[in-house]
Amino acid sequence: MTLCKTNAFFMACLIMLAGCSKSQQELLKGHWECNGQDDGAKFTGSVEYVSNGSSNVMFEMSMKESGTEAEFDVIAQGTWELNKNELLESFTKLTITRFVVDGRNLPPEQFPQQLKEAIIGTATGSEIIQLDERVLLTKNGSSKTTCSRQ
Repeated sequence: MTLCKTNAFFMACLIMLAGCSKSQQELLKGHWECNGQDDGAKFTGSVEYVSNGSSNVMFEMSMKESGTEAEFDVIAQGTWELNKNELLESFTKLTITRFVVDGRNLPPEQFPQQLKEAIIGTATGSEIIQLDERVLLTKNGSSKTTCSRQ
């Protein structure tokens, strides 16, 4: 009889825990500190996923291509949605706050307009490798992004 009560108790606990588990959307919402790299580009920054499907992003990026080194800081707003294990994101507004080429500070207005226009509105999809209360790992081709929160 005691074994039956113990089993019943554990089953009740498991059912309660299953009912309390958060969905991927609930886990994703909030503020994350992120970093990643892809094909000579590195970035660090923060992103806030808001419950209405919008996002606020700040990041610093450095890259080297054809012997030219560039660094820039970005403040952006965008949208996000989940489709099973894929995180779909798009920037709707992008502001360059710092722009450096080969060690020279340039006015942010000199950031290539065609590059800025190519970024805005382009949806990217990343596979979610891990998502829990403290860690978000995503992969898009060879690019991997690691995010955490305190």
